[in-house]
Amino acid sequence: LQRVQLGPIAAESMYPTYRVLLDACRHTGDARATQVQAAIDELKMSRGTAVVKYVVDGKELQQTSGTDSRALDGTVDSLYRWVSEETAYRPRLDAVAFTLVQQVSEADQVNSLKYH
Repeated sequence: LQRVQLGPIAAESMYPTYRVLLDACRHTGDARATQVQAAIDELKMSRGTAVVKYVVDGKELQQTSGTDSRALDGTVDSLYRWVSEETAYRPRLDAVAFTLVQQVSEADQVNSLKYH
């Protein structure tokens, strides 16, 4: 991590490297995941804003991550419930952003995954 931080490459272009390191730490239970996340936060790195595109009644719609869409929530909840009950699907909590894992309950983590 220190060698990566000392390099001449711009911080924004290093996000994928930090993300791989963070994921590796999380996957192996390495406590240094907190340090990697702190470095990401300190350097103000971001993967950018996610845009979700979906089709409802034949019409393509989109929503930017973090915006509120109560109309979509019911549809997503119904789809999630059906998939959970009718298939072997189980939420992959390791896909939840590390900062969110540290701040919210497992139920809230599962809720955030409904849109992925």
